[in-house]
Amino acid sequence: MKANRKGTLRLLFRLFLGCFALLGSSQPLRAAEEKPDRPLFLNLLWTYHCPPSTKLPNGAYSQPWARLRAVRDCAGMADLVEDTPGLKVSFSLSPVFLDQLKNLNSGVTDRYFQLAEIPADRLLDKEKKEILAGFFSVPPVVQKRFPGYARLKATLSASYSSQDWRDLQTLFFLGWLNQEEFEESEGNDNSLEGIIKKNGDFSEEQKMMVLARHRQVLRSLLPRLKRLQAEGRLEIATTPYAHPILPLLLDSGLAKENQEKSSFSWPCDAKAQIDRGVAVYTSVFGVGPRGMWPPEGAVSPGMAPLVKGIGLRWMASGEKVFAASELSGHQLYRPWQVKGGPAVFFRNDRLSEEIRRVYPQMRGEEAAKNLLEQLDQVAREVDSDENHPIATLVLDGASTWDSYPDGGRAFLRSFYQGLVHDPRLKTILPSEYLSRFPIETLDRLASGWLGGVDFKEWVGRPSKDRSWNFLGIARQKVEEFSKKHPGDPRGEKALESLYLAEGSDWFSPSAWASWDGDAIFRGLLSSAYRQIGQRLPKEWGIPLRPPLARLDRQPKGNFTPYLDGRLNEWGRTGRILGERSAPIACLNYDWDKDNLYLALTFHERVAPYFLLHFGLPDREKGKMVPKVPFLCQYRAELSLGGGS
Repeated sequence: MKANRKGTLRLLFRLFLGCFALLGSSQPLRAAEEKPDRPLFLNLLWTYHCPPSTKLPNGAYSQPWARLRAVRDCAGMADLVEDTPGLKVSFSLSPVFLDQLKNLNSGVTDRYFQLAEIPADRLLDKEKKEILAGFFSVPPVVQKRFPGYARLKATLSASYSSQDWRDLQTLFFLGWLNQEEFEESEGNDNSLEGIIKKNGDFSEEQKMMVLARHRQVLRSLLPRLKRLQAEGRLEIATTPYAHPILPLLLDSGLAKENQEKSSFSWPCDAKAQIDRGVAVYTSVFGVGPRGMWPPEGAVSPGMAPLVKGIGLRWMASGEKVFAASELSGHQLYRPWQVKGGPAVFFRNDRLSEEIRRVYPQMRGEEAAKNLLEQLDQVAREVDSDENHPIATLVLDGASTWDSYPDGGRAFLRSFYQGLVHDPRLKTILPSEYLSRFPIETLDRLASGWLGGVDFKEWVGRPSKDRSWNFLGIARQKVEEFSKKHPGDPRGEKALESLYLAEGSDWFSPSAWASWDGDAIFRGLLSSAYRQIGQRLPKEWGIPLRPPLARLDRQPKGNFTPYLDGRLNEWGRTGRILGERSAPIACLNYDWDKDNLYLALTFHERVAPYFLLHFGLPDREKGKMVPKVPFLCQYRAELSLGGGS
């Protein structure tokens, strides 16, 4: 009954939009102009990736992000494609993301979902601490739609009732449903719309209804995508298996000038990553992919033949690579056939970045109108220069929408409807374009990625060099083991861990803001060593990431504060300032003859309550030794006493 109602509402929505366009609305559906001889084709590519999550002893994933991004972002975009007849878009789905989705639909769960399923009045203290640490991690603009979040933030967790815990469990998973879920539900208390209007005082039955909807959306996602691709409305591209920066697997020395020997160079791994990615894709969708999104748009002359060698027809990169490949101007608006490689589409960086950075600050309809007008301007400019011009927009299909108040739905609806009603613009799938139109050959493909023509964001800094060196040492150890023990499955299992460690997630500019990313990377190296019966070197147990802080002021000593949480007397103490990407904004410290005093202030974008662990590096044991765990809010004062 619910499915029928949903389908009816979508049909009425389409009929309404069609009539609206015929009436000549000045909203994003603009009056039709005389159709040009050569429209501007538009290649829209939304990329989806989720790094691998560690598994807990009970078999559950430690992190929820594969489930949450699939349910809110990927399924939400599929809804919009289905609701817009005539629209064609492309997705890229990383194989490690697909693997997690397959497992989640085959009985594997994640820790966050387990915590939400526990009746609120049966939560243990340790489970409550886990919920506090994780269940405020809904994008801030989404939290604003749920006033219940503000109430829970303003309430000390020590005074939470069972109802408060149940509300937090429910609000978290409501916040990770896509906007369409609320608009298409019936308005009674046992519907999603009815539940969200309550904004609190949820029952266990209502909470479980929200969780059931998550399961349902996740279960139907991959079959929906497969159907849309078969209908020719969607093209699904792949990535290399673990989402690595392929040029750096071939030679991490690309980022360094005058380097005689690179710290990592395993061309066979680059090929294996592509081959495994295609194999996972084929197992899910029943057919092989036709194109590939190289993670971060990273390309090089050496990786292009590997892409073509497995039968892929196209890949994509950005304007910095375009310019370095000795192309310019309107040549951006055509794909190029790489010699010995696939065709390459070059992203319009300016328009893509405006979707990510500028349009979240505008009303959705106004932003869509602005983008359509800019594309119309491109169409007029290239009409006489290019036979079949095509503009390519590439964006992260998940995190892009975290800054939009409604998850980008108003903007996307208006933009998509404007595209299908504008005779000067026509969406097309990359493989469809290549099948219809001839393209010219590119003599020289430069090395680079979306951020530039070098890879210094990924390698070249001391901590990242250390990571690449550790990875290279581990890779050599596994290679030596495999040569001594050919056919031994332990060598293959060790390689699987290292393939995951080669992923871009552990080397990205933002990865070093996360202790988890650092720990997962070192855990993957440790797993490879265990498989081949060797012990991880002691020094590898120390975190690799650089400190995300700077010393701002030295302490004076002989300081004994009154610990009241107000921080009034800390003005002349030592102070360390955290970078914007760090959770701690400021650490004040000083001491007297008996105690070391610490005062911490946190950036307000982090969860308002979380478990903080202090640790000191023990280089003899080769690991961080935890000293003091405690639950804190945005500010905390702490005395470590004992005269030590």
